[in-house]
Amino acid sequence: MPKMSKASQARERLWVIKEVELNPVFVALQLQAAKQCGCDVSNALAYVGEQLTVPECFAMEDFWNWLNENNLAFGSGNIQQQWNAWKKSLEAS
Repeated sequence: MPKMSKASQARERLWVIKEVELNPVFVALQLQAAKQCGCDVSNALAYVGEQLTVPECFAMEDFWNWLNENNLAFGSGNIQQQWNAWKKSLEAS
């Protein structure tokens, strides 16, 4: 099987994470991870990663990195709003 270029891998990952939607379990796990680990995405993924699908792990990692890069945060009151803003930023890429 031929190796994929880094650009192809990035496009594939982007396609996969664009398909991930928030659901009550995914929200609860992200809130739980944030409560335990703060904004450290590596620790958060280690904390809840086994309960997520691979696409959800990719999406959570990218979402949290986007939040950190933009000095944003989320909680139970605004996670949907932040998620929607992040998804919109993906469409611009």
